[in-house]
Amino acid sequence: MAFVIVNVLSGPPWKLQILILQRIIYNATICFFVVSLAILTCTLHTSRTGLYGIFPGNR
Repeated sequence: MAFVIVNVLSGPPWKLQILILQRIIYNATICFFVVSLAILTCTLHTSRTGLYGIFPGNR
């Protein structure tokens, strides 16, 4: 891992910036997707079952 970082740092600066930008966008996209999925699932589950989400049959 350190070798890769050193290798990138010795290269042109724009390469490092693009790499960091890609990593940030990639992480942000995954984070946003996971959070959205969790909120959506929670909302749907709560609205369908009410507070008693433990019992799937209850409305």
